[in-house]
Amino acid sequence: MKKRKQTIRFDKLISKFEKSGFSVYQKTEKQLLAKSAKPSSKKRQTKAAIFGLIVEDEYEIHINKNLTEKEKQLSLLHELVHLYDPTLSETDTESQAKVIFRSLSEAEMGYLDYLMA
Repeated sequence: MKKRKQTIRFDKLISKFEKSGFSVYQKTEKQLLAKSAKPSSKKRQTKAAIFGLIVEDEYEIHINKNLTEKEKQLSLLHELVHLYDPTLSETDTESQAKVIFRSLSEAEMGYLDYLMA
């Protein structure tokens, strides 16, 4: 039987972020494409668009500023999960981000918005 991964708690995710020295920026897709060419970047994307990426050697998280509020929050969570556990696959990272997103309070959603302001 395959062991199920435990869901990362939002407060643990934020604690790791606040201690990390990373900053969050909103960028255009063109700016994200330029940043994504760096070997140290990990990105959340579909075939049509880049939603967000983390550039580890620059301590930066970039979110596509043309997304909806919900998409921005989910993309930021995805990148924060990468920061919290860089060993997770893209599939597991996305799964964790979605589970966390569904459990967020209004205050926690507001905090994500604050981080992107």
